Amino acid sequence: MTMASAGELVAKAAPKQKSNSSKAAVKRPKPGPDKPFLEKTKEERFGTKPRDVNMSKQVKDVLQFLEAHQARESPISWEEIVRDAIPAWYDTVEGGALYNLLVGNDRVAATAHGFMYRSEHGIRDKASLLRFLREHPQGVKANEISDGYEHVLRDADQLHAEGAAFKFYNAEFKVDVYFAAPEERTSAPQDMAEVYLKTQLPLDPAELMASLSGLGMRSALASAVSSRKPISLVKAERVKKKRKMNIRHMTNVHMADMLTAAWHECNSQGVFPGLYGSAALANLTAFRTSLLSKVHTSFNPDADFPKGFGRFDPVSPILNCPPHRPASPYYRWRFCDMGRLPSCVVYSVGPVQQDYAFEKDVIAFTKCEVHTLDCTTEGKSIDKKRHKHHKLCIGEGKPDHKGWQEIVKQLGHHTRGIEALKIDMEGPDAAVFAQLKHNTLLPRQLAAELHIRPPPPEATALPPEAARSPAQLALIFAHLAALGYGATSRVDNGGGQPGCCSQFAWLHVEKVWAYGPARAAHSRPGSKQSSGGSAALVAEEGEQEEGPPRAKRLVVSMASFPGRAEFGAPTVYSIMHGTRKPDALYFWVTVNVSRFDSNDKEVNSETQIPGDAKMLEKQFPGVVKVLPARKDFGPATKLLPTLEVETDPETIIITIDDDTYYSTTTVAELEEEMLRRPGYVVVRSCENTYWDAKKNPPRKGWREWKLSEGVCKGFITAYASAAYRRGYLDDLVFDQDRAPKGCLHHDDIWFSAHLWLRNVPIWVLNHVGRSWPPMYHRPKNRMSISMHPQAEERAQECLDYFHWMNDEARRKELMGNHTEYVP
Repeated sequence: MTMASAGELVAKAAPKQKSNSSKAAVKRPKPGPDKPFLEKTKEERFGTKPRDVNMSKQVKDVLQFLEAHQARESPISWEEIVRDAIPAWYDTVEGGALYNLLVGNDRVAATAHGFMYRSEHGIRDKASLLRFLREHPQGVKANEISDGYEHVLRDADQLHAEGAAFKFYNAEFKVDVYFAAPEERTSAPQDMAEVYLKTQLPLDPAELMASLSGLGMRSALASAVSSRKPISLVKAERVKKKRKMNIRHMTNVHMADMLTAAWHECNSQGVFPGLYGSAALANLTAFRTSLLSKVHTSFNPDADFPKGFGRFDPVSPILNCPPHRPASPYYRWRFCDMGRLPSCVVYSVGPVQQDYAFEKDVIAFTKCEVHTLDCTTEGKSIDKKRHKHHKLCIGEGKPDHKGWQEIVKQLGHHTRGIEALKIDMEGPDAAVFAQLKHNTLLPRQLAAELHIRPPPPEATALPPEAARSPAQLALIFAHLAALGYGATSRVDNGGGQPGCCSQFAWLHVEKVWAYGPARAAHSRPGSKQSSGGSAALVAEEGEQEEGPPRAKRLVVSMASFPGRAEFGAPTVYSIMHGTRKPDALYFWVTVNVSRFDSNDKEVNSETQIPGDAKMLEKQFPGVVKVLPARKDFGPATKLLPTLEVETDPETIIITIDDDTYYSTTTVAELEEEMLRRPGYVVVRSCENTYWDAKKNPPRKGWREWKLSEGVCKGFITAYASAAYRRGYLDDLVFDQDRAPKGCLHHDDIWFSAHLWLRNVPIWVLNHVGRSWPPMYHRPKNRMSISMHPQAEERAQECLDYFHWMNDEARRKELMGNHTEYVP
């Protein structure tokens, strides 16, 4: 093989002469620069030929579209995404697989009006980019900010060109690193600048060693060479020890906890992955289930109180911090370590303590920025870049008070998230806890000092709103547990009145997204579901063990109206994530409310179903039905519209309240008892009523609570859930105009009276071995009927009309031509 000459190489590289043959040379156009994403049409991005595309690629394409439109202030609707972002052969069904994957994606902010891209650090423009660089003086890699918006790296280079940022290439990570330039520049004398610029270190090691020798210094390189020891290439054999196992101590007692954790891993949206996340979910569920049973005696004012700090024992911590973020103190508050976070936002709510001692600790030991919220003082900033004092309080209805979500948006943290919220208030902290709801941005960690009143007759120095009973304290923990928080720390405060207060910390370990994907269990084709939530065992091939009996059709019914319906998601989720899924769940929303004052704009100004409620249909398609009621039946709307659409007399209808979070076995236990007791309404509690025609007005009747098993001769207390058959009630129950107005406001009395008219008995379910259904009952507000100033008078009015359901002559009179129920 000979080497080609230079002339031959030139000849080979020279262009060939055009041929005169019939086939003319085809000129290929040079590929021009790729168009920006926003300038490309849908056909240019995907072509026109349909093809199969996996779901991850579909999600990626939609994320690219949302990221390119970050400059938009308003969400992008699903209709726009289908029209402009994806081709027809993608999953275009609203509420379908692609839709639900987008809803649960960390990079997507889903609202009732559409979707928006959520960058990792909340960078949306050039100004927020520079602010982010200044918040990270250690430098920011280019790939860490590349998802901010389409031209974020171009803007970073522009900041570099303007002198607002420095740009260096990191050879180790092979990436550009950006640093914010100091806002305040310092100048050096000209002679010092010249010395600095002219001084050069030798680059060659030999030259460097010679220079040091000339200065009378010994080079570290020379000493290292002389002291270096020869390296042995013979590897010593490592003796592998066999691990001994003690067979006698091996048991399967841990299996139940592991299986419970695995079940929760599949049926909950855990914040943390792996074994820690599974155990956290299992502990949180066990805590929610057992909390009320631990403090139920506290609901009785005559019961004995625990002593000292023992009153806090039922709500002791149930979690440890994750292994990679151990608990760390910040002043006197313990949070899971925030020092390893590259940046974060911390809120401190309440009067300033010890000249911002907590804020100073957070600034000293973390890279977080701190915002103090205290409307009682003007305050000051203790760090120009990382601390601000806001004259604001969390709450509603008072000057300088704003809702939690409103404050977060006002401060611009709704896209970044809140790492920690510290609350130090005596009493008003309840208003802060009440602001934390499922459909708001929830902090990842909480800390608060909670107070409890001493056992009577001992007096307390606490304000009345802070002097809580153990039962009231448990409601706060139940509220936080329903939101997905588990306690990680408790520090008893030895100062002040002994046993009065403890400092708690909570970690958010379970997400309950208002728009999260439906996780209702679905059995395989041909299989039978078990009311316990587990699949039936396969006895032989093609044959399955019979599960518990099931109703022919079982539905759940609830009602609400604007102002309350927005917060109905926890109630729906508690039923749909229970062990027995209903065939349908009716959520009736009254948009033409008439039960309140006509001037009540908060309720009467709404004429449409809130989007937060309507979205539930898409998360549980085919089961949850969010519908407008044809008229305002008052609280009876929870059942009357369902009676109009469910016509089979054997259908079981279970009613629930929109402000209650129910246990997982609520529906299954009511169904089981309904099948065992045909002809009965089954409830969890009621009030027996008595009527004495000989007594003088105004009190001819009286009532008493009944929680024990047996027949109730009175009216249901249905907030704890109640089960009916459709055939128990006839058309007479719709005629509300014939009764006093008080009956419109008291659905329990109204339904119970019509059961009494038709001779349908009410059975109170045995509580032994069963959970109490309401795991959490939202605190009453002005929109609760029971908060009406004449609530008790109107209840009395309705009971008097029916002679307290204890007068046979009155029953026959009111029945008229209607017939009794015949099983």
